[in-house]
Amino acid sequence: METATSLPYINPWWSRYCKKRILVMFQNAEAERRRDHRTMENFYYECRYDILVLREADINGGNIHALNNIKAEIVEHKAAIIIS
Repeated sequence: METATSLPYINPWWSRYCKKRILVMFQNAEAERRRDHRTMENFYYECRYDILVLREADINGGNIHALNNIKAEIVEHKAAIIIS
């Protein structure tokens, strides 16, 4: 009869199968998060470009406030990427 001290601490199936599956799950989640951040960043830059084009057409410069809001969102978005 085997005693408790002769048994392995971790089951072999756990280290071979489950740990690898968990690792792949986290890698996929991180890749999706990076893809979402890149998509959002591209959207913000596209909005900024559209505002700049509209600003050139607008002699009074009424879109300055909207442009500053988009710039602030881009900065917040970059800060969120760095923090996470």
